[in-house]
Amino acid sequence: MNNILEAFYSGHVPEHEQLENSTAKERAVSEKIYDEMKYFSGLMSAEDCKRLDELNNMYSNLCNFECMRTFEYAFRLGAMIMSAVFMEEGAE
Repeated sequence: MNNILEAFYSGHVPEHEQLENSTAKERAVSEKIYDEMKYFSGLMSAEDCKRLDELNNMYSNLCNFECMRTFEYAFRLGAMIMSAVFMEEGAE
């Protein structure tokens, strides 16, 4: 089951089922983050820039782990709800 969920989470779904990559609001926040990182990188030493980049990568990985767990939970919850609905229909 995890392989299927990971495939869905990674975007391996039929094209007609895919969501828009990002909204204008998300792109604006992403651009602001990039601008701020560029600003602070200009103020820091090369070593500090490297550490900031590593920190950013670790934070990104952590967010990806959390998103994957949330996706799996939501998918399982949806399946449990669907199962409960069908079980109720069969009981009537």
